[in-house]
Amino acid sequence: MPEWAVWAIIILPLVAAGMNGLVVRPILGSTHRIASLATILAIGSALVLSLWAFQDVRANGDMVLPAHDFITVGYLKLKVGLLVDGLTVIMLVVVTSVSLLVQVYSHGYLARDESYVRYYTYMPLFTAAMLTL
Repeated sequence: MPEWAVWAIIILPLVAAGMNGLVVRPILGSTHRIASLATILAIGSALVLSLWAFQDVRANGDMVLPAHDFITVGYLKLKVGLLVDGLTVIMLVVVTSVSLLVQVYSHGYLARDESYVRYYTYMPLFTAAMLTL
């Protein structure tokens, strides 16, 4: 499995949250239904990638992704990398599948809510935070 696909599992929900909060709500309003579509597609794609990671770890063993420079200030260098092992892929699949089910259910439940887009902005942020753990 390529490195970009593992990072995309975390980044896709962040992109949906950014799009909903910075594009959909200011331009289309706080009740536009495209917010749920963006969130469901992003988390659904993350679920597919999580299943791919699960299959890859099961077949080939743990994935250790290289560390990349995150912040460099003088002598201080912070690096970020990922380790994807058996427990990690199980949690990736659980978090993305449960989150996807919640998003699909919420679409109908919040149909007349005034804060529809706000909900679909915060939920992918929460999903990304859970995936990062």
